[in-house]
Amino acid sequence: MNIKELSNLFYINKELKRLESELEEISVIGATVLDGMPHGTKTGDKVQSLVLKRQSLVEKIVRKQTEYIDEKIRMENFISNIDNPKIRLIVRLRFVEFKSWYDIAEEITPDDKELVNRNAPYMALQRYLEKK
Repeated sequence: MNIKELSNLFYINKELKRLESELEEISVIGATVLDGMPHGTKTGDKVQSLVLKRQSLVEKIVRKQTEYIDEKIRMENFISNIDNPKIRLIVRLRFVEFKSWYDIAEEITPDDKELVNRNAPYMALQRYLEKK
């Protein structure tokens, strides 16, 4: 696996959150529009349109959740095969918990160091992946 592949979980999670946000917006719109009274001269059924949009979004969310679970299982399998505990921690913090490189550096750096090198975890991961 390379860093691009390791980042897939992050982007799938972003997509999933965006879809869930859209679904929430449609639910709010539906609550205000679906009163059964005529509004304006537009033809078409607003209720049916919203129901179809909602159904489509729910189906997309289910597919994206399945993709997220599959990718997370793949990631966990990769992590469990990493023999170096420091690299294992770096990968988990960055690509499963979505922490920043700086936060990871702070977490893995001994407490007695004043200066935290935020590039150290990234460089350690790069060296590990290049060896594989």
